[in-house]
Amino acid sequence: MKTIYTHRIENDLCIINVIGEVREDLCRHVEECLTHYLKGIVINLNNMEKLNSTAAGILVQIEKKLQSYQVKLALCELSTANLRLFQNTLLGQIINVCMTEKEAIDSILNTPASR
Repeated sequence: MKTIYTHRIENDLCIINVIGEVREDLCRHVEECLTHYLKGIVINLNNMEKLNSTAAGILVQIEKKLQSYQVKLALCELSTANLRLFQNTLLGQIINVCMTEKEAIDSILNTPASR
């Protein structure tokens, strides 16, 4: 399956939808979003295939990059299996994971800015 990323900017947030797999080119897509002044980035994984160790590593890499820019990250709408993987590997302690896109947006907008 081909991977497609779409995004929109709203309320100083970039909301990225992943269709397919999380791949290294997601990092470039996130960097493009950083050209805007942003409070945070929400990555909606509703249409993501099964999370593997490579995808998890890419998401951790994105989290670290965004921390260096003082930009918040939230993932949302993971499948039950992917959510369980986040919980079992403790990735949920590194990356903010929310059930819905609205919760992810609220979690970023309601977090005090560190700038």
